[in-house]
Amino acid sequence: MQYIKEKLKSVYSLLIYKSYYDKQFRNEGIAACLLTFVNIQFWITIFIILPVVTLSEESLKNPLVSLYLSLSAAGIFYIVFNLYPEVRQKFRAAKEALPFILKIKGRRAQVLAELMSTNGHDFFTEANRFLSKSTYLELIGLLRNKNGYTSTPTDPCNPKNGSYIKYSINPPLNILLNRNMAIDSFTVSTMSQMCEKIAINNLRDIRRIKEIHNIESLKLYDALIYLENEMIQFIEQSYKDECSLVAYFLQAPDKLNYYAQKELPWYVGNRFDLKFKPTKDERNIAKGLVTIFFEKT
Repeated sequence: MQYIKEKLKSVYSLLIYKSYYDKQFRNEGIAACLLTFVNIQFWITIFIILPVVTLSEESLKNPLVSLYLSLSAAGIFYIVFNLYPEVRQKFRAAKEALPFILKIKGRRAQVLAELMSTNGHDFFTEANRFLSKSTYLELIGLLRNKNGYTSTPTDPCNPKNGSYIKYSINPPLNILLNRNMAIDSFTVSTMSQMCEKIAINNLRDIRRIKEIHNIESLKLYDALIYLENEMIQFIEQSYKDECSLVAYFLQAPDKLNYYAQKELPWYVGNRFDLKFKPTKDERNIAKGLVTIFFEKT
């Protein structure tokens, strides 16, 4: 069954574009028709108007039947002039939003690359995975060590439960990057500086996405607003800690990536593909994010 689903996704993706590097989206009309046919509103309308074919010539004289025929005509009008155009608009909105969402996804991988000091194709596939509770805690422990702690706390988000030699609570992220990086003509040398610039860039791209016509019709829009609020909260903080960095820059984008992975392939094919199957734990956490992780526990 999984093989059939993957094969159908591949065929559908080829319908929309010829190859991954082909910038021309094609056959949108056909793809939009397919999505219209699988829409539950389409089938509800069809079931309402289907009895029309069983009406006899004699029954057409009944006033109630005439009213029903008028409703059926309105249903056909709705499918042709409302439902189908709405689907087409989603194609346009998704295509315009795609490059900005890819940039946000890439910045998340960039942060994780700096944390793990790792490069390579396989790593960047892993870098797109959603965080589970265990990986979240592992990353915070790694950051604690980089910030100078010599022992890992029982609860990294609660300093009272762990013993530390350096810093008393919530140390600033003065971790030096592997190399100085240039972001928007600014040179950054610490993790905190890099994340601040990334937050600004993410907010800029989010604002551009919000300007796209009909973007609210995509299900990922709520996740986008969630991410925007998290980025604003990070910038407004005067003090950043390890929990904040992992939550804002690795976990907060998970919600957007989760809904983008579920929705965008319908409109842009495999141009947006996280290339992994999430575990139940990863999926539930990414789907249910409403605030940073340590505030929920």
